[in-house]
Amino acid sequence: MQTILTGATQPMRDELARVLAYPQIIPRLDFYQLSADDVLAAFGRHARLVEVAPKASLTCSGRRRPEIH
Repeated sequence: MQTILTGATQPMRDELARVLAYPQIIPRLDFYQLSADDVLAAFGRHARLVEVAPKASLTCSGRRRPEIH
């Protein structure tokens, strides 16, 4: 099995831990005989923690462009 290393941030790991506690996820963990700790350990093995990227200086305003008729 090939190991894939990818960049991930601590907030990404925190969000994964939060989602793994959702009531609708717990039956899936049970089905695969996994615990949240198992999934987080796999995350730790396959992800390389990196710093959160700085906010871009230019961002979308969310405003829609006017339609041209």
